[in-house]
Amino acid sequence: MIVLSVYCMISRNDRYSIEAIKSIIASKKNNNIKVSLSIKKNIYNEIKEKINFNLNAINIIQYEHKFSNVFEHIKHLVMLCKTDYIMILHDDDNIGLNFLTSTYNNILKYKPDALSSSASFIDQDSETNSYMNSIKTKDKVYKISKQKVLNRYFFPYRDGENVFPTFAFKTNLYKKYWEDNKNYIGIHEDVKIVYYFAARNNLYENGLRSNFFYRYHPKQESSKKSSSDRKKLINWLESLNLNFLYKLTLLFFATLQYLFYFKKYNLGNNKINYIIENIRLNIQNFRNKIK
Repeated sequence: MIVLSVYCMISRNDRYSIEAIKSIIASKKNNNIKVSLSIKKNIYNEIKEKINFNLNAINIIQYEHKFSNVFEHIKHLVMLCKTDYIMILHDDDNIGLNFLTSTYNNILKYKPDALSSSASFIDQDSETNSYMNSIKTKDKVYKISKQKVLNRYFFPYRDGENVFPTFAFKTNLYKKYWEDNKNYIGIHEDVKIVYYFAARNNLYENGLRSNFFYRYHPKQESSKKSSSDRKKLINWLESLNLNFLYKLTLLFFATLQYLFYFKKYNLGNNKINYIIENIRLNIQNFRNKIK
């Protein structure tokens, strides 16, 4: 029988992480869903006072050293995993009661290399914003091509969700990814990962949005605007073997994104710099359907 390992990376002791842990504890599970929290030792000692952990249902993985970045933590868990599939959750997102069992049942049905789950967006106050959630939910599972992946990340119009909030991956393939891909490109490594799995033509997505709650807030890792990391992403995109005109179009929009959102500008005047930053923020919020 297929077994799914679910790891939640806990990097802090705050309201978000407590909400995430409680949602995992409350979620329905079966004997083939193995849940673990990967948590720094001192944070676990603080949090266990607030949460009554059932250690028979949830495994605690404690670590003492700080990972250099979130992907080093992910890689560590992937290499640790010995089950058929692996899912890694973050400590600022919440899951619904049926999320884990629904994911597991879809793995049994479709045998995917990777299975994405659509999400409802919540803000820093855990409130659902109807403006953010303008895309209709789809009560079906469908295949996502590598072209769809690139379209979502780089084209200015919305081709479905513009993010892939969470995945269940085939563990052996995820391990192979990290063994084969030594050229780490920073905070946009997730684009490479999703494309790697989509290129195998066996990546699926569950369009039902009511079981996963993706938190969008200013302090999250993905909101950081690193100019150098974005250049690395463009260089990676340029290296792909794609139709010439299609690649040219992707690179055009990727460069525009870089200029609008990521390139560091300093025009020597604080007022002008402030205005530019506000314009960039408003453009990005419009793109992401966020007020």
